[in-house]
Amino acid sequence: MRSPTALDILAGRKDDGDEWGSDEEEEQSVKGTPTTALCEQVVPLLRYLDRKVAKYADPRYPVSYVELVRMRTRIKVRISKLLASLNEDIKDLRLKNEALRGHLAIVRKLQKAVNKTRDEKFEEAKKEFAKEQVKLAYELNS
Repeated sequence: MRSPTALDILAGRKDDGDEWGSDEEEEQSVKGTPTTALCEQVVPLLRYLDRKVAKYADPRYPVSYVELVRMRTRIKVRISKLLASLNEDIKDLRLKNEALRGHLAIVRKLQKAVNKTRDEKFEEAKKEFAKEQVKLAYELNS
């Protein structure tokens, strides 16, 4: 013998299939009670949740719609925390990238200056060598 569900009770069915509350007196006594008001709110909610479960839930994993929403909410919270930490990491990496690009620009300028100085010194040394070579050739010929 199974226990009656909320929908069975609201429909007026007993465990054995007989009807409950077929008397008008019973109906009148229950109509204005908080139980009736609650049932009028709960039954549409149960039907709504059943439709949502049928629409969104994966049939391989039967859970209630409330649990499904709770799981999705938890996932969204975790993902938002993860995205926030990733955004912080991205900001840090962008700052480091900007600093490295600035450092690279300075190093390139310095390298240009070093190359220019080297070329100037090389040209001076070449001229000096040419002068010395002419001087030695003149001394040898004299």
